[in-house]
Amino acid sequence: SSKGKGKGKGGPRRNVPSFKEWSVETKTEWELKQEIMLHSLSKLQVDHRLVEFKDLLWAGKLHNFNRVFDRVTTKTSMPVKRFQDLQFFSVTTSDDPHLQQFLTEDE
Repeated sequence: SSKGKGKGKGGPRRNVPSFKEWSVETKTEWELKQEIMLHSLSKLQVDHRLVEFKDLLWAGKLHNFNRVFDRVTTKTSMPVKRFQDLQFFSVTTSDDPHLQQFLTEDE
């Protein structure tokens, strides 16, 4: 393999969607809140007081955090136990059934 500046760069990023692969399809009926030019996106600051939000759904379960793990170092190790009753899901926004339901209800 060759090493040096610029070698192996510029190829497609793995597991990162491009701008061509939108996770949510936009609709013409949606009200435009603000238009942001791509070149100014890195300088953008959002005033958090102007952001409106509401909880649409509470799903899943969050277990208590054991604070003992905050003090684990390389010298004070602690075995980690696996939760046998947990299932982990990696769902994209386009495959999320709850998001699809919210989008169809909004029509």
